[in-house]
Parts: sequence; structure tokens; C-alpha cells
Amino acid sequence: MTTNLFRSGSLVWDRCTQPALFTIFLFIFLFRLGFDQNSVQNRAGIIYELITGPVMICMIHSVAGCKFLLNHRLIVETHFYLFIYLFFLCPVPAVRNLYYRESVDFLYSSPAFIISYFLHLLPVFVVSILFFSNFAYWVLGLYPEFVRFVIFTTCVSFLFFHGELVGIIFMSLIFDANRANTASSLFLSIAALVGSGFLRSAETMPTIFSYLRYFTIFRYSSEVLNVNEFSGLELTCNPNLPCDYPNGDTYLEEMYPGAVDRMGANFGAMFLMNLIMVSISVVLFHFLRKALR
Repeated sequence: MTTNLFRSGSLVWDRCTQPALFTIFLFIFLFRLGFDQNSVQNRAGIIYELITGPVMICMIHSVAGCKFLLNHRLIVETHFYLFIYLFFLCPVPAVRNLYYRESVDFLYSSPAFIISYFLHLLPVFVVSILFFSNFAYWVLGLYPEFVRFVIFTTCVSFLFFHGELVGIIFMSLIFDANRANTASSLFLSIAALVGSGFLRSAETMPTIFSYLRYFTIFRYSSEVLNVNEFSGLELTCNPNLPCDYPNGDTYLEEMYPGAVDRMGANFGAMFLMNLIMVSISVVLFHFLRKALR
């Protein structure tokens, strides 16, 4: 798999740099964040994009790009994230098919397949995460503190890993890449809207959706990034306009009450959720291998 991964250096470079290009698009629209009342809405919107972007990017890399590589044509989608990625590095369909063929002869197991897949992608993952985090954090002008940057990067790492797992799981369930892309995009879009609390806080959300939030990684990553950005943030007020949020803590109390005390629990939940998804992918590939015999 490593041979296939580095066969085309341009594709590896594309996968490493495209997440950073996504943040450049955000910079073009908003430039650097200020500290007035309008910046509260800008920060909330950027955080929503930064928690959905990495997941969607990695899902696209593992699912949508295979059609481009195999058929040499671009998949046209309406989703904003699919629009900006013209080239993909897509190892999942090829190695998945190879696994199905060789696993019939018991050459290796599904855990070995999943572990080897992520190990050979690890260098690309690290570079991609660092590019994305540095561009997103320092170029957009988030809270200028190195410790918070480390927290941001750690949270983004979980999101990158989660997106790759979503792509793997849907590719194991749906053989056709177009259908897998559509299903996974719909799944992630719904999960992001429900789980992030961007549109409505948990207190004002219908009961069933407030419970469903606990099954999405966006619920935990949203709290982490909002606390990381708004905690201790001082905001300015225009004397001629209402001042709804004199500081970031006021915003947190309204939208994410108690989130400051749940930072450790949220990181633990993200780790556990990714671990469960790894287990699901292993089980799916194991039983689908038997079904294909």
C-alpha cells in the first residue's frame, strides 16, 4: 500500500495541502477576526466550518476521489467542500477490493487491514493536520495562545481521523463510490447540524435531537473549540448599539452552559467514539469478507 500511496507525489502533496486551502477560502470571505460584537457570529460560523471541514475533507478523500482516479472525471456535487477539491488521493476502494480478494485465502484479517491502512497514511495525516491547524488558527486570527493552539490541533486530529473512518465504513457497506459519497455526505451534514449546536442550543432543541447529539462527534468537538476560543475572550461594544456579549464567557453561558467543566470529558468522548468506529469498521469488513466467499 505504501508503494501505491507514494506512486504519485503530486497526489500526496494535494492531500497534504488541500485542508489548508479550505482555510484560505474562509480567510478570503472573512479576513482576520476582530473583537467587536459582529465577531461573535463570525467566530461561531468559523468554528462550525472548522469542525465540519476536517471530517468532510477526509471522508471525501477516502470515498469521492476514487471515481476521479479511476474514471478521470470530476464528481460534481452541490456541497461546498466537494466544490473546492479538484484532485483526491483515494486509497480505500483499491485496497478494499484487494482485501476482499486476498482475505478469501486468509492472507490477513480485517484488523490487520484497518491498522495497516492508517499506519501507511499516518505521515500524510500528520502533515495535513499541521498545515490545516496552522493556517486555520493563526491566519484567521483565533485566540493567540500556544496552549490553545495545541488544544485546537488535538481536536482537529480527532476530526480528521473520524472523517476517514466514516468514509471507510460507508465504503464497506456500499460498493459504489457515488452512492457511498452521497450517503456519507448526508449522514455527516445531519450529524453536524444536530450535534454542533450552531443553529440552536441544546436547551432550545427538541428533546429527541438533544439526545441524538450525544451520538455525534460534533457535539463534543463543538464544545471544545468554542470553549477554547471564547473562554476569557474580551469583546468591545459600540455605545450606540446593544451589547449582547461583553465577553466570550457570556456567549458560552448562553450557548454551551457547563462546557468549560467538560473539556476533559469531551476529549475522552471523541477518543471513545473513534475507537468504537474503528471496531465497527473491523467487524463490518470481517463479516462482509465472509459474505463474499
